[in-house]
Amino acid sequence: LLLVALAYVGRRESCSLPSVLRKIATNNTLPAFFGKTKEIEKRQAINGKHHFLSHNSKKPKYSSHNIVMIITRHVACVLLFFLSCGIYSRNDCVAFAFSSPIKRTHPSPLRHAWALHYAPSSPSDSDNSSSPNNDSNDTTANNNNSNNKNAFNTECAIDDEDCNALSQMNFSTSFENNTDEECDYNDEDCKALQHVSLLASLRAREVEIESQKVKLLAEQTRYNWFHASCIKSVGVTLSDWVRKVAIDAYPIAVCGSRKGSVFVSDLEQGSVLSHALEAHDPNQEVVKGGVRVFSIFYKGEMLDHGPMAVAIQGNLIVSSGREGGVKFWKMGDMADRTKEDGSQELEALGNIPGLNKVLVTSLKFDQKGQLWVGCSDGTIRVYSFNNNDDDYTPTRLFTGYFQDSILDMYLCDEIGIGVCATLDGFAALFSLEDGEFIQSCGLFDRGVAARSVLVTNDGVVVDTANDSTTTTNMESRWSVVCGGMNGAIHRLRLNVDQSTGKVDYNNPFHVHEDTPTQINPSHEGPVVSLVSPTNGLFISGSSSGNFRVWDCSYGDVSNVESSSSSESSEEEEESDSLPNSLYDLTGENSCLISACTDGSRLISVGCLAPTLIVHDFTAD
Repeated sequence: LLLVALAYVGRRESCSLPSVLRKIATNNTLPAFFGKTKEIEKRQAINGKHHFLSHNSKKPKYSSHNIVMIITRHVACVLLFFLSCGIYSRNDCVAFAFSSPIKRTHPSPLRHAWALHYAPSSPSDSDNSSSPNNDSNDTTANNNNSNNKNAFNTECAIDDEDCNALSQMNFSTSFENNTDEECDYNDEDCKALQHVSLLASLRAREVEIESQKVKLLAEQTRYNWFHASCIKSVGVTLSDWVRKVAIDAYPIAVCGSRKGSVFVSDLEQGSVLSHALEAHDPNQEVVKGGVRVFSIFYKGEMLDHGPMAVAIQGNLIVSSGREGGVKFWKMGDMADRTKEDGSQELEALGNIPGLNKVLVTSLKFDQKGQLWVGCSDGTIRVYSFNNNDDDYTPTRLFTGYFQDSILDMYLCDEIGIGVCATLDGFAALFSLEDGEFIQSCGLFDRGVAARSVLVTNDGVVVDTANDSTTTTNMESRWSVVCGGMNGAIHRLRLNVDQSTGKVDYNNPFHVHEDTPTQINPSHEGPVVSLVSPTNGLFISGSSSGNFRVWDCSYGDVSNVESSSSSESSEEEEESDSLPNSLYDLTGENSCLISACTDGSRLISVGCLAPTLIVHDFTAD
């Protein structure tokens, strides 16, 4: 019909179909279809061949035939104009154009999905489809994805990330076979974009950033520990002098005061969350058989009624006093406030049975939630709590026996052992599986008690140098550190199998008779606290009021090569050295009694202060 209309209205040479095509091919422009020039109108008027003007009047004479001809000619010209711009075939998705194609720098995802849906379904159809302006696109698509015949390639600006992301999408999967419930079956736009998971990409990047943040923070904190970079502050101020402190997860800490009270505090907010005033009766005498041990803890001040030990795990709190036994408490909902100062009473759950006539000196929770109780009668008793019940019913599991009274205890879940410091100056190892005694080692002179004990991971750094690269591996080397009442500190290397991560029960200590174990310099007073915030470093606290930070890392071994077991053991002994003193934190407390750490902060208490002091090593 278009060709008939063009032939009908183009009866004159100026508007004939051959003339129109010739002008388009030569000038790439359209002729003047919407009206003849003045010169042509004048010539045709003279010759009497004008269709619109009569011989006697300049005004046009409109008839039905003329109106139809005008409308037909203009419609035909409009259709011819669109024909000159381009003809698009939906079936083959191929564009034919007489003029240059329009370049889209921001392609629409809907156009992208439409093009993919109507793309050829077989390689033969794709090969048969060709056009003057898709050769370069086909070449690029073949280079980027030779196996994907249906890949859609779009010309994108260099800085258009969205366009580039869409052009690199993999559409090898058929949408008809996709059963994703998030997209309707006929929703082609959703199916075209479902492979681009921007949210998943952002979440993965967020996890990666958080991981990098944690790693950088750990590196910064470790650097601060080794270079004495910290911020000192008062965590909380109580109404009584503080005697003991323990922490489970910062900033929640539990502490015992001189009058036998127990407080649960928030060290960031500087507030008391819960408390049990005079939890341990100050009028009670020291339990029989525990006077000597009690005097070691509090320098013979028999009028001091402070607790012997405290511990916390979650909402469960335990404490022991001079009267003997262990009391355990439950911290309720923080929203339930019953006191004017904003704190609430701890819910008393009773006493652990079987310990009422024993002075308990040490309380520790392991990673399983079991409570280990060190006693002055030379026993370690282990209890589990039924957290399903509201009363946390304790159940006794087993008991370990030692030669003398236990003054301190440390549990190392990583290698499955514990160690305790005894009144006779020994450091004794025991198994965390059944509490059985393994072996002990005497470290101090006769009459000098072992006051505190610790297990450290010395974190050996091994640099293996190849031809072009150097890799750093961390190897675990474990040691027992024990502080005495005379201010001396000893270090004993442990025999730990690197493949199993367990201690050799037959020969647990890697020492000989002539192996030096004492590290220098010694403290002026009893070593009442030992903590290790990170691998290769530990802190000793003295009752004289100062902390000393030690570098116990095994050292750097470069260009490590395989050798026999005898040669490697000799090299270990030669390269192994005692810990070095890095720096002291002095003037913190007039008389240090207790300290603990969460790996990033050091929390300490003194005998003549109602405050908890926090040294924060996380600051940049």
